Amino acid sequence: VDTEGLHPKMQDNLVRMGSEYFQATGKKLNFNSAFRSLEEQEKLFRTKPPGMAGKPGSSLHNFGLAVDIPSVQ
Repeated sequence: VDTEGLHPKMQDNLVRMGSEYFQATGKKLNFNSAFRSLEEQEKLFRTKPPGMAGKPGSSLHNFGLAVDIPSVQ
């Protein structure tokens, strides 16, 4: 997962959220995607079912402001 492209405040929030989650559960917080390039977003937009991936350039992943966390941890 590419965390290098995340906005610095998003990185800080993710670290704090992971720490709080670990304190509460004793488990590490997993996430399956973070920053995506326009090319990566284009591929997902073309291959995922409608509504599962935003248009390239409109996804918050492209701006480093989103992560995907599995619903079951």
